Amino acid sequence: TNVARHAAATAVRVEIEAVKGHFRMSIRDNGRGFDPRQPRAGRGLKSLQYRAGELRGAFQVQSVLGGGTEIELSLLL
Repeated sequence: TNVARHAAATAVRVEIEAVKGHFRMSIRDNGRGFDPRQPRAGRGLKSLQYRAGELRGAFQVQSVLGGGTEIELSLLL
């Protein structure tokens, strides 16, 4: 939903894998990106970070203005 609403991307790649008790999901787009150091008005990324923490997982965001965004969630199963 965030890619469709905010990224203006022309391509999105979703990878999901579960191997030997580890789950990993990555979503990458080629959209407009953003500066992750700047405060965001929305709650979407904060909510995802919180939920990952509740599941004792790791959540990472990498984004570059004009260069797209990648989010990754890793969990122990």
